Amino acid sequence: MESRNDVIKESVYIMKISMDLKIVLRVMRNLLSTIIRENIILRGNEGMDINNRKVVVISGSGRGIGKAIAFAFAKNGYKVCIFSRSEDECRDTVKEIKNSGGIANYWIADVKKHFEIENIYNEIFERYGRIDVAINNAAVIGRDSFYNQSFDDIEKMVDINLKGTLNCCKAAAKNMRKNKSGSIINVASVGAFIGLSERVVYGATKGAIVSLTKSLAVELSNDNITVNAIAPGAVRTPFNKKWFSDHPKLVQELKERIPLGRLAEISDIVEPVIFLASPSARYITGHTLVVDGGWTIS
Repeated sequence: MESRNDVIKESVYIMKISMDLKIVLRVMRNLLSTIIRENIILRGNEGMDINNRKVVVISGSGRGIGKAIAFAFAKNGYKVCIFSRSEDECRDTVKEIKNSGGIANYWIADVKKHFEIENIYNEIFERYGRIDVAINNAAVIGRDSFYNQSFDDIEKMVDINLKGTLNCCKAAAKNMRKNKSGSIINVASVGAFIGLSERVVYGATKGAIVSLTKSLAVELSNDNITVNAIAPGAVRTPFNKKWFSDHPKLVQELKERIPLGRLAEISDIVEPVIFLASPSARYITGHTLVVDGGWTIS
């Protein structure tokens, strides 16, 4: 891995020889990311030996945004613990993290079943003696007319998105309380703040997560546990890639409503999550960080 000084020298050189504004802006962005990562984010694990590294637990992390978050924490020196319903996805993610030099383990669980989640968190705490960060990412979306959604579909979405997040928050908090320290980060959505056609129930569950985050932040503050959320906008992921390609006109209309003029990449979501888990966010709690390119204010 290049050192910060190497990156800075290379960046300055490229900017000197380049008259292309886009290249200069891209280089400046990479340089800023490097400085932030080394001076803010990595500070949490700086100087720690392998046995004292921080521990992060991530639900729904076998693919997409959750998988990218797992890789980012591993890169930043955390012991990564992931779980989802898909053993194949979890196994592949852990294998890739280990091959890249990280530390990771996986469990199989359904967030709807509170006893499975409690067992996982208890086992992780017993193994490592700490749980520093919990990322509650597991969710289902479901695009369909409200008239067409079955009660089974509605119940499934509420059970996974809301009750599943509640189950993870409770299991995480009970173990973080033992060390009087921790950071819980819930994944909400812009659907909590704006109306989205054909995603009525999804938006309702994400709105509930925003409210849950505020209330939990107050209640858990006595145990020095912060609770925040992140609300992504439209993000390019493997999950929605086909939908985007099948609806180019709608995608273009969406881009035109977003002040920054583009959809989010997964990295646009991952880096704010890392920030909320870092020491630089130690005085932030009860907050939902909207990462949408300005969509909700346009």
